[in-house]
Amino acid sequence: MAHAVLAVADLPDPVGEVVETKVLSSGLKARRVRSPLGTLLIIFEARPNVISEVFSLAFKSGNAVALRGGSESQNTSAFLYKLIDNVLLDSLPMTSPGETLSTKKPSPFLGIQDYDRALVGRLLQRSDLFDVCIPRGGDELIKRVVNESKMPVIKNDRGLCHLYVHENADLNMAVDIAVNAKTSRPSVCNAIETLIVDRKIAREFYSLAIPRLFANGVTFYGCEFSLKI
Repeated sequence: MAHAVLAVADLPDPVGEVVETKVLSSGLKARRVRSPLGTLLIIFEARPNVISEVFSLAFKSGNAVALRGGSESQNTSAFLYKLIDNVLLDSLPMTSPGETLSTKKPSPFLGIQDYDRALVGRLLQRSDLFDVCIPRGGDELIKRVVNESKMPVIKNDRGLCHLYVHENADLNMAVDIAVNAKTSRPSVCNAIETLIVDRKIAREFYSLAIPRLFANGVTFYGCEFSLKI
């Protein structure tokens, strides 16, 4: 978890990055600029590593975030919430000259430790407080958030992950990626299900990839062209 936070810290600052600039037919100059979304509500289930991942990504991209997890990992969550609060208190100027602690600025982070299931329903109604809701969990959680949320929702949807191998790809790297993405943790939602391979390099790629994937117990269902190879 610590390594993941440090990896995010090393990323370039995305806020204010100009992605595209163009002149419209009217003569108006338009720019697309990366900007924070605002205040995020993250509802997750049991895995406490979500806390450090979400906080680091939100903080890096200039967003405030409130997290509400499941009760299964509440002791670990409470520890992580306190750790983040303490670091923010030490690192950020929470008061300006002339201000007192009673008027200090709010923290960009809130770890919610009320595990009443009804609270989730109330949080999902608070579009006045939150700009976006992001559920991290299974089908039932995602379905509930989509049905009840009064704010925009960003969600994963069951995951059907593809790996595309381009004709100019580094084939050894592509094989390493395929093996890692399929076999290191096959139960997770971002494990790959589908390989799409350019015909021009299919024979060479399969000769490298198939033995290693077979050795890890992978079963193949291929198109006619692939099965002949």
